[in-house]
Amino acid sequence: MIINLFNKKIGIRIRDFRKERKIEVEYMLLKLNVSESTYLRIEKGVTNSWANHLEKLCEIFEIKEEELLLSKELFAEITKNKTNSEGNGAVIINNFYEYIKKEALENRAQKDVILKLTSEIKKLKKK
Repeated sequence: MIINLFNKKIGIRIRDFRKERKIEVEYMLLKLNVSESTYLRIEKGVTNSWANHLEKLCEIFEIKEEELLLSKELFAEITKNKTNSEGNGAVIINNFYEYIKKEALENRAQKDVILKLTSEIKKLKKK
């Protein structure tokens, strides 16, 4: 569950970086040497193959890996904290894991509410 959410978040970030920079999908296909279906699966977050292209993606977007892997808010928070500078990847990964875990818990809570409401709707329809 957390991995799927992670892939989806990364896919959105890749798409957003591409669109912000007005880069065409065709250019990404050439630079990454992947098929269109593979690339679109990366942007949709249905695969983790983005990890095979992490270095090249960052080169194309002219960003650091952390900037791609973290939300804008979390990246800003981590990079402004001077104690996390110079190679403290463990802090970045741990903070990102906590962020994803929180997102997963929120999604689970939302699903629980949806299930309860669906059940309530079914009961009301029977009446």
